[in-house]
Amino acid sequence: YCPVKTSDYSSNVCPAGSYCPNGTETEASYLCPRGTYSNETGLKSVDECISCPAGRYCDKLGMTWYG
Repeated sequence: YCPVKTSDYSSNVCPAGSYCPNGTETEASYLCPRGTYSNETGLKSVDECISCPAGRYCDKLGMTWYG
């Protein structure tokens, strides 16, 4: 992501539990939706969030692991 008043996004990797498409200004702008999670950093699309396995619980936004 690229915070306001900066031009270098390479030092601001999108954290686990979120994704950062081009133009994202904060690390929590786009959280993985309910029913998904991500334990990896650097996602650029919601499609990269992983669906929770059958029988597991993912009821919050931005989860980094399933319950």
